[in-house]
Amino acid sequence: MEAPARTWTEDELDLLAQTAHVVGMEYERVLAQRHLRTLLRLQASFLSMDPDAAYQPLLERAISLIPGAESGSLLIRAGQHFQYAATVNFDPQELQNVTFELNVTRDRWYGLGDDAWLRGEPRILTRSLLPVQGVSYLKDGRPAHRHLDSVDTLEANIGVPILHHGQVYGFLNIDNHTDADVFGKDSLEVARTFAVQAAVLLHEAAQRSSIQLAARTDALTGLQNRRGFMEALRREVALAHRHGMPLAMLVADMRGFKAVNDTLGHTAGDEALIRVGNVLRNALRAGDSVFRWSPRAVTEGNAPSEQVFRWGGDEFAVLLPGTPPAGAELVKARLQEAVRRLQVGTLGLELNMGVATLQTGDTDGSRLVHEADAEMYREKHARMPAGR
Repeated sequence: MEAPARTWTEDELDLLAQTAHVVGMEYERVLAQRHLRTLLRLQASFLSMDPDAAYQPLLERAISLIPGAESGSLLIRAGQHFQYAATVNFDPQELQNVTFELNVTRDRWYGLGDDAWLRGEPRILTRSLLPVQGVSYLKDGRPAHRHLDSVDTLEANIGVPILHHGQVYGFLNIDNHTDADVFGKDSLEVARTFAVQAAVLLHEAAQRSSIQLAARTDALTGLQNRRGFMEALRREVALAHRHGMPLAMLVADMRGFKAVNDTLGHTAGDEALIRVGNVLRNALRAGDSVFRWSPRAVTEGNAPSEQVFRWGGDEFAVLLPGTPPAGAELVKARLQEAVRRLQVGTLGLELNMGVATLQTGDTDGSRLVHEADAEMYREKHARMPAGR
């Protein structure tokens, strides 16, 4: 025979409610401490990161903290568009070169209105609304008037604008693929708090990056300076050896630069340096690709890109990752021809230019620099008039 059900007294129910409240408060305290420790660790690690490097670990940490999160993405604003800066558990090929217009992201995908947008209020979408609101994006700059295929795999999404000083410059998406009701108030609150702290961390990282960029930039030409060159050289030499890629370097100085300074003055000399720097940069961008790099390097996001530097005085340097010797000679000819078309006042400009390629035993690039510099001086002296 079963014992009769016990009736709880009013005092016992009050005590139970108080106990539950205390337990809940303690649980929230533990979660808050865990969240704070995580953010402090993130802040410490971000001190040595550029913003681009910070996006992925930041998103991964958000997904690990927000209850119900299984995947997500972080969008960063560039002008009037948002672009993917980090993703977790999505096909990167699908999202490659995908951008969203600012007004579409705010008015359709987010959908809570301007006031909530500018307050950074998080919102939840479930499966029934996701395809409706997740429309209109740009792929390779062209409009696609439908939602991404990955939207069909989602059951629920949290969206949070990331603000700093009243401006939205990022958008955090947190997703679940199995349960439309998984996100509750606790998920929203953690997402909100995380977005606020993420904004501070990303702003600090961006500020540090700006300071570092200024230290690597030549004030006159806007090119990277010798310090920037040395940093890039170490990076590209390591990548070339790791992936078995060629690496070429060009060193140049300006033939006729002294005549510009002596005849037209130093202001004209500065103009000549600026124009040559622009021509080198633009000629490389406009030229046909001469690169040959391994598929592995591309997969790891290390596909090479040419870089122009002001070496010092009237000297410039160009790094050509992935470029074999024959390709480097083609680049040299193209750059010299582009500069040959320049004229400052009545005076023309030309480049003396040396080419070198990285050798197997050159672990730090010093031999590469020496050989390119020596080749440039050989060309320079070979062009001097006899008797000088």
